[in-house]
Amino acid sequence: MRCPDWMDPADLRILDFLSQHDEKAAPETIADSLQYRESYIVERCGVLAKHGLIQPEGRLDPTYQMRNLGTLFLEGKVAVVDLEERRSTA
Repeated sequence: MRCPDWMDPADLRILDFLSQHDEKAAPETIADSLQYRESYIVERCGVLAKHGLIQPEGRLDPTYQMRNLGTLFLEGKVAVVDLEERRSTA
């Protein structure tokens, strides 16, 4: 799968995790499942949310869930160039 330049390899794993869970997930849950540091998951979720792929809920202890754009990206239905362009307007 071709990814935008800003995307980190962990981002695909986060998106895949969220796509398999219908409920919102906390960074701690994602980190435990994917075996990453929670602080790193928080950072990457912020980037994914900024680009519209996931939706944060809450301010102090946010949880995350997939947005339609994230699902379409995983399905290969969103061109990478579209996500690169979102970067400059996000």
